[in-house]
Amino acid sequence: MTNPFFEARDEIERLRTDAHRAANEAAEFATRLQSREYSGSSRRREVTVRVGADGLVRDIAFARSAPSTMPARLGQAVVEAHDRALLALRDAVDELAAESFPNSPDLARLTTSQYHDGMPARVDLAADENDPDQR
Repeated sequence: MTNPFFEARDEIERLRTDAHRAANEAAEFATRLQSREYSGSSRRREVTVRVGADGLVRDIAFARSAPSTMPARLGQAVVEAHDRALLALRDAVDELAAESFPNSPDLARLTTSQYHDGMPARVDLAADENDPDQR
């Protein structure tokens, strides 16, 4: 005959252990994600943008030909490069979440969905699928 008290105690201990493991996995995920930068270039390569794990711009590099580019086109190129950097970040989140949460698939899904939902509406995911080399 089983004792409900001992069963409850064992379940609480299992939940505590699972919570600690998930917290450790989340900390490792965050460390790995934040230790890298994510870059994207415009189609014509006149601009490259680097972003951090938060999606904020850390650096913009212009090709030597950039000064001869029309200002409106150059502005579009910056936005395009930033969008591609965000797509690189999104892909890294997907990859790292799969690696970092092998025992917590719900946490992996929650993490990736937060990043996917946080992407600006203008980021055209279809363009990413059609031209994966331009990220």
